[in-house]
Amino acid sequence: MSELLIRPGRNDHRVVEDLLVAGGGIRRLRPVINRLVLDAPVASSRPEFVRAAEASGTAVIIDPLTFFLQGELRTTDPWVRLAFGRAAAISATELSDAVTQRELVAAVTAFQLDHGATAVVPPYVMVDDNPLWLNVAVDLLARTRDHLDDRGIRLPLVPVVALSRPRRAGALPWRQRMERLVLSADDTGADCVALAISGTGGPDDGHDQVHLVLGTIRALAERGVKVLAWRQGLLGPGAVAAGAAGYECGIGLRERCDLAALQAARRPGRTGGGFSPAAGVFVQPLGRSLKRAVATELLADRQLRPRMVCDDERCCARGAESTLADPRRHAVLARARVLADLDRMPSQQWRLNDIARGADSGAVVADLASRVLKGAGRRDRVASTALNALADATDFIRQEAGQVA
Repeated sequence: MSELLIRPGRNDHRVVEDLLVAGGGIRRLRPVINRLVLDAPVASSRPEFVRAAEASGTAVIIDPLTFFLQGELRTTDPWVRLAFGRAAAISATELSDAVTQRELVAAVTAFQLDHGATAVVPPYVMVDDNPLWLNVAVDLLARTRDHLDDRGIRLPLVPVVALSRPRRAGALPWRQRMERLVLSADDTGADCVALAISGTGGPDDGHDQVHLVLGTIRALAERGVKVLAWRQGLLGPGAVAAGAAGYECGIGLRERCDLAALQAARRPGRTGGGFSPAAGVFVQPLGRSLKRAVATELLADRQLRPRMVCDDERCCARGAESTLADPRRHAVLARARVLADLDRMPSQQWRLNDIARGADSGAVVADLASRVLKGAGRRDRVASTALNALADATDFIRQEAGQVA
């Protein structure tokens, strides 16, 4: 069974408790949420999440977000107040120091254990063209393994392999960095590898970005690596079809992987960057969420409503009215249903074909939606670029493997 990992916002505790404890609407088919992923500041300020997870037997992953160390942060940012947080940026040279690494590993591990994590995420950095960051990332993996072994901690290890997107698709140095990180994670006896390719998963992504994510996951899965697509809402189901064990995303937001933007939003002088932004409305044919005002406009259109509305009475008994009234619950249930449908398919060929055909259809809906918004005098648009790229990329993967459904 493929996994849906949900990263809630700070104010999502009530809907998460309902979905975990009450079982949501599809408990008979599969768990609604397989694992709960908590940002470290959320885990610190909202113990309700862990209590709900414990009551339902749901695994909890706490993301330490240590890539924030690589940039300067506002002194008021919640992450800075954590035991291992700091406002000043740390250099690769400074973090290459063995004592600094051991102290970071100890603090990050202790925080996760103290706040109810059922697995350990090693501290991680975003690896770019600077080779020092690659060395740091590898060292942190090894030191975390040593730390757990020395203290007899037997929890699963879930390393986040975080890389900035290559400037050119297929660039050999990027693939070498990725390979070294994944091999290092495998050497730690990791339960699975969370792959975060920063700069991917956006609605305007082209073929290169989409194929980079799906192609990398497929290649790793064929080698027997258990991969989770990290922060990939739009590409999540496609990643599962390509071989990922599951995917992780937020509830109506945080549906793309852009670590650089998350870091930049917390710089001094920048506004935003909090942990409780307004959630959007998830539209399953589009594979992502839209701003509430945009979704409301589109669901009111007689032509678009039948193409966009959730037709599952267990989720949205009153159709669009229910979706708009409780978009967070709908977002999780709709994503879980998509994975349940994929799990029932007999082969990877079928799953890839289903993703491709769904993306083709979604691109048509996106274009229609943009025309409706333009006719209503709105400046918003609904991009179809990534959907077209997703259809092309999944078809390409099938053809490349000689798998034609």
